[in-house]
Amino acid sequence: MTDRHRRKAAFRSSALLIAALVVLALPAGARAATRPAVSTGQAKQVSFGSAVLTGSVNPNGGDTSYYFQYGPTRLYGGQSAIADAGAGTHAVQVSLPVAGLQPITVYHFRLVAVNGAGASIGDDRTFLTLKVPLSLQILASPNPVLFGGTVVVQGT
Repeated sequence: MTDRHRRKAAFRSSALLIAALVVLALPAGARAATRPAVSTGQAKQVSFGSAVLTGSVNPNGGDTSYYFQYGPTRLYGGQSAIADAGAGTHAVQVSLPVAGLQPITVYHFRLVAVNGAGASIGDDRTFLTLKVPLSLQILASPNPVLFGGTVVVQGT
């Protein structure tokens, strides 16, 4: 090996060592991450027009955002707000509310998490919204009614 080849090899080794030290010196959130791991949870606090969707996200070391897709079919069509799951290395429980739902309707939903390494999509789950509660209102006039007097009853 010539002296020129030895210098090139030493330079390459030094460059690799410096690159490795630079990567190790970066904060954990700036290092190369892997795609987040997700698990779609259950729908909670389901009413006739809203629900809270839950799940868990492991950011796997990258700054990660998440949201839920939802809709009456597996084509979804709706999306929740986007929220931050952090950049940790352990699973965190997440939840977001969705509103504007139709009563007595089956909804599909899934959790989606995204970081610099890519996106991960959770399994499809479903929930059924409740029916609109009935209400009853009766009005009588005049109030109070005099004994033997006339009364008008109205209601919905």
